[in-house]
Amino acid sequence: MRVCIACVGLPVFAAARAGIVANAVSLPLVLAPLKPKLRLACMAAMLLAGFAVFHTSRVQQKMFYSGHGDLTDLRWDNPDLETSGRAHIWAALAESIPEAPWFGHGANASESYVIALTGGIAHPHNDWLRIAYDYGLLGTALLLVTLIAQIRHTLGIARQSTGPIRLCAYAAASTFIPFAFYMLTDNILLYAAFFGNLQFALLGLTYSAYSQRTQTATRRGRLFPPAIGSLRPDPRSVRSCTARASTIPTSTALVDHPPRGQR
Repeated sequence: MRVCIACVGLPVFAAARAGIVANAVSLPLVLAPLKPKLRLACMAAMLLAGFAVFHTSRVQQKMFYSGHGDLTDLRWDNPDLETSGRAHIWAALAESIPEAPWFGHGANASESYVIALTGGIAHPHNDWLRIAYDYGLLGTALLLVTLIAQIRHTLGIARQSTGPIRLCAYAAASTFIPFAFYMLTDNILLYAAFFGNLQFALLGLTYSAYSQRTQTATRRGRLFPPAIGSLRPDPRSVRSCTARASTIPTSTALVDHPPRGQR
């Protein structure tokens, strides 16, 4: 529990705006089955917590050049909004994507473009725009389909499992939600040494535990086949036997098979 609290509080302490938002949406949008009332309660709690964090002096200093502002000041045309140059870079990339919309400008083409644009910064701090610029709409769609396929496969493991494996599978699938949010404001696909470590470790633990459980169940099935009494009879065979038995005359049955004492 202390580790979880520390992980949640770390972005707040560092005033990492994307991290704060990613943490805020993780609980209400968790992919585990939650009752609607509980999900709404989590959403309300995160909104209240986010409102309180937004008005802390540390976040205010990071959010606005003047050091103070309110929610109505969170707009792109506000000159006081601190974007660290991201707004300018993103606008330039968005304008250049239509020049090569389907296949993009080539691998890592965004790096040279952003360096020429800023004179020092090498990456746009938006992986979605970077992928669209480098690999086009087809490359972006392929990445999105891959992420969705991974989520669906992990959720399938969760639905087939119980106990800790089920919990880990739902947690691993849900990590892709903050992952996608972080891609909006950072280069987490490039900074693989700093992002995704716990996420993919959780995925590895989930698949390993599920595989071991499946192999164990298979070995048990080979060593201990089901008992005869547990086998379900074929309904067609039962009906056929019943029909044949009903056609045998009672008298013939008694003559052909007299009681044991009369033999």
